[in-house]
Amino acid sequence: MINQNAPNVEVQNNVIITCNLINNELSRPKSILHCFAPINTSFGSSIQGVHEIVYSKIKSGTYKNLELNIYDQDYKLLEINDPNMVINISIIKNND
Repeated sequence: MINQNAPNVEVQNNVIITCNLINNELSRPKSILHCFAPINTSFGSSIQGVHEIVYSKIKSGTYKNLELNIYDQDYKLLEINDPNMVINISIIKNND
């Protein structure tokens, strides 16, 4: 009998991070905050993103929440079960 509780393990080549506040005119969808590829790790290893500052414009308006979504190269939502994930976000006001 095949185990019905086997994990869904797929190789991911790209990771795409979207944010509900972003208005990125250079991407489709416009909510893309950052993406990184290729992922050069083995199964069970940490995925290391690029550690650099990403400047993106925030859509005008008032927001009650910040929503980040992480997708694979086919825009399928990734299920990440990592209690040690760290994402740093800084919002800087532009006075222009």
